[in-house]
Amino acid sequence: MRRTLRCSRTADLLAWQAPSDAEVKFADPAVTKAASRYAQLCRAMSAVIVDARETKGLGRELIAQRMSEYLGEEYTESRLNADTAESKETHVINPLRLEAFCHAVQDWRVWSLFLEPSGLAVIERRYLPCIEVAILAEQAEELDARQKAARRRMQEAMR
Repeated sequence: MRRTLRCSRTADLLAWQAPSDAEVKFADPAVTKAASRYAQLCRAMSAVIVDARETKGLGRELIAQRMSEYLGEEYTESRLNADTAESKETHVINPLRLEAFCHAVQDWRVWSLFLEPSGLAVIERRYLPCIEVAILAEQAEELDARQKAARRRMQEAMR
């Protein structure tokens, strides 16, 4: 029987699984495609409302009620309708109400629209340690390269 050697650093290709999507964003960018940032926000909120109705049974009235509870002030379904209407460009939802909206539907994808143009992303907090490990690995590589360069300079200076 022939024994095969296997490198401990090589991953098993057959055991590969697609990584989970850590970033909180809309899977299909066409959902939020619009002529203006305002219209993009309205479309994103409307898409989240549709998803909340289909997956969680949350209608606009219940979303508005949950927003009222979160804000500690009255927030009506008609106000939610105005906040998601592309035709009312002078009526933009404020960040506190947007936060209440996200909590009401338990969906934070709308925030990604504000962060993406700045090169930032919304991620779940549980992924922060993974990001920290990646940052530390990058820093370790940079330090290692600097250390090797310093050793070369030291060796050249000793000659």
